[in-house]
Amino acid sequence: MFVALPWTPVGFNVELRGGQLVAGFGKWPELRVHSPGGGLDELIRWHAVADEVTAADRDRYNDKRNEFLARYQNSPDALFAFPSLREFPRVPTHKPFFDRLLLDHRGNIWARHFPPNGLGIQDLRPPHDRPAPETWTVLDSAGVWLGPVHLPGGFAAHEVANDRVYGVYTAPHGAQTVRVYRLVRED
Repeated sequence: MFVALPWTPVGFNVELRGGQLVAGFGKWPELRVHSPGGGLDELIRWHAVADEVTAADRDRYNDKRNEFLARYQNSPDALFAFPSLREFPRVPTHKPFFDRLLLDHRGNIWARHFPPNGLGIQDLRPPHDRPAPETWTVLDSAGVWLGPVHLPGGFAAHEVANDRVYGVYTAPHGAQTVRVYRLVRED
């Protein structure tokens, strides 16, 4: 589906909902819902303050990069897969608010919080590391905040439907299995 977007940042998240497109760059706490013709149907914003990228975040990035390069030292693509901070034209000063969008069967919008150990460039987990616990902010189709959803460590969500979260669980020893969690609302 072709949709003319009014801006074109690199790496924005997009999900389709019926005939609409939901997009969010993640740098701002904002989502945009566009019609098939490209017009802006809805702008959803919420109040949040972005976390700064600290010297500790940069050090953690360099440590993870060194770990990755040591693990894949014979691979000619390793340097391209996990570049040095000096190779980026601009290292972000603040972390994105979210790094992924999902839409459930009711049209609710799920925005995954950017990992706290991230730098705003890429996920810092080397391959085969277990996913960190995920937190998602859920908004209804009109943009009303429904609440956060906290998922267990090792579980990476891929789909939300029928009041269940479907995804892949990575065990401490690296084995992966498909899991389904039922959503339970706490009052």
